Amino acid sequence: MRVTKSAFWDTSAILPLCVDQKPTARSFQIARQFRKTVVWWATPVESYSGLARLLREGEISSKEMANGIRLDSVRTMAQSLLGQYPLRAADALQIAAALVWCREKPHHRPFVCFDEKLAEVAHRTGFLVLS
Repeated sequence: MRVTKSAFWDTSAILPLCVDQKPTARSFQIARQFRKTVVWWATPVESYSGLARLLREGEISSKEMANGIRLDSVRTMAQSLLGQYPLRAADALQIAAALVWCREKPHHRPFVCFDEKLAEVAHRTGFLVLS
């Protein structure tokens, strides 16, 4: 059997990564096994729809929905950063999380980092890098 490092992820497997559900532990286990994810281009829209449905059905709170949307936006932003800068996946997620934190307005906000490549990209995106 051929070993692969990537896996296609359906929204039903992605949502448990964003909000606590019955398959959350299994989703994280699989995510550690397959570091590269492949998703349909419309998966972010489907994810938002799924979160809205869970909220309407009372399975999650509005705070959990907001957190799920924030987590999904970090993933989407990280993918975009990978196309713009020479980053590793984890570093793209770090920059994306920082950008979500500052609502995409870094304007010299502090970014503490001792990784030279990541620090350079953080600087180029507008953060004040402290190292």
